[in-house]
Amino acid sequence: MIPTVVVSARGEERLRGGHPWIYRTDVGDVHAAAGDRVLVRNGRGRVLGQALFSDRSQIVLRMLTWGSFDGDPADDGLIRRRIEAAIAFRASLALDATAYRLIHAEADLLPSLVVDRYGDHLVVQALSQGMDRLLPVVVAALEELVRPAGILARNDPRARALEGLEQRVDVIAGEVPETVSVVENGVLYDVDLRRGQKTGLSSVSARTARAAGNTRVGAYSIASAITAGSRSCWGADAPKRSPSTSRRTRSSAFGPTPRGTA
Repeated sequence: MIPTVVVSARGEERLRGGHPWIYRTDVGDVHAAAGDRVLVRNGRGRVLGQALFSDRSQIVLRMLTWGSFDGDPADDGLIRRRIEAAIAFRASLALDATAYRLIHAEADLLPSLVVDRYGDHLVVQALSQGMDRLLPVVVAALEELVRPAGILARNDPRARALEGLEQRVDVIAGEVPETVSVVENGVLYDVDLRRGQKTGLSSVSARTARAAGNTRVGAYSIASAITAGSRSCWGADAPKRSPSTSRRTRSSAFGPTPRGTA
């Protein structure tokens, strides 16, 4: 039997409006297990799309497709094609950086999946039960399409606890060093992928730094200082880190290539 979830009239209206999520209050009958890819139906049995199902989160359904799934089932092949499309789109941007968001969850039609690139290494976050089950598919596609030196799973955000998932950090492919060096906006950063902000560098999801005042911290402050013509600066990021890590973050040296730490 195909896993199926029935949604309310209000839930159906949200889907018709293009919303990517269905909340628990709009879910009726459920015939699915945690993390299943499910058919989404209305009360009359009409197929509204396909989604990732969570039996713990208030976000019960994260949509993969809308409408009939004829010719476009939410199978492993669809996940791989969307990963490939996301990678191709970033390549088309010709970004002036070696650190950037490679896959941005719902924006790339891969709900709850975040993949950031740091030079030759990738950092992955699977933030729902469904995407957590799909990690082997995701990792296999990334290894084939990107050929990274290593992949780190930064599955430590609180969002995973809301899904009933363990919070942990693991190397899931290749090798990942304690720090990697990346370039963003002409500044060279040493990034702690295991303990840094978010997936390692707090500005990677908003790659181009905006103009900032002296109150900005971390990668934004360093980028702002370099843009303003500074030859040396130091910035503090992630104040809850251990003292040894914080000292490394605050100490930055600039040579021929501006350099910072994050």
